[in-house]
Amino acid sequence: MVHKNYETLKALTKFPCIVAGKHGVMSVSEPAYREMFNKGSDKEMKVISISGEQLQTGSDHAIIGYLIEFDYDGSPMKCTCTSTWLKEKQQLALCYAYRK
Repeated sequence: MVHKNYETLKALTKFPCIVAGKHGVMSVSEPAYREMFNKGSDKEMKVISISGEQLQTGSDHAIIGYLIEFDYDGSPMKCTCTSTWLKEKQQLALCYAYRK
């Protein structure tokens, strides 16, 4: 997201994906995901730090949790994030993301 490369995000995401955050939980289609991505295209994001990483893996999945501090368009922010990745066609794909 920092590099604003939608095609990379799309390639790493299994649609529909589940997204949770301050606006609740929702299932997001690829067109809706692209729309959300484009709404932030004029914003600048710079990662300051990532800490507290936790990782759980299996033969076909990975669950990741971490704390991220970043600057979003001039405003410092902190988020606790988790994501679930599933192996499909020999590649990991994001299925669920939570940010608070």
